[in-house]
Amino acid sequence: MKKNNHLDTDIVIYWLKNIFPKINQKIEKINDERIFLSSITAAELYFGAYNSARKDENISLINDLLKEANVVDFNENTGKTFGEIKSALKTKEQIISDSDLFIAATAISNEFTSVTNNERHFKRIENLKIENWSG
Repeated sequence: MKKNNHLDTDIVIYWLKNIFPKINQKIEKINDERIFLSSITAAELYFGAYNSARKDENISLINDLLKEANVVDFNENTGKTFGEIKSALKTKEQIISDSDLFIAATAISNEFTSVTNNERHFKRIENLKIENWSG
């Protein structure tokens, strides 16, 4: 069975800026129907664009990306998964940012593999499948 890949914000930024050619190569090889972004990633991308020196150019780039992307909305099931993850991490005193938790919850609740360069945080989350395409 082919897996669905859920791109974390850092991977999307690397992809858009062509920072790691390996990411672009992986994305080109994978069917577009198997690449997903969280609505939280979209929000983080817009935040970065609005705070950048090239605001209009970056917003246009994100708009174009999101027209073509498979964006997964945060829903009730994802919210439940978020609560479970955050509670487990709090119990272990290993809490991470809510944005990362929202993205991880989206991946887990949709049975996606999370593609991220932020392995240090995401490895703390049980049941999250992780790959790093930047190395």
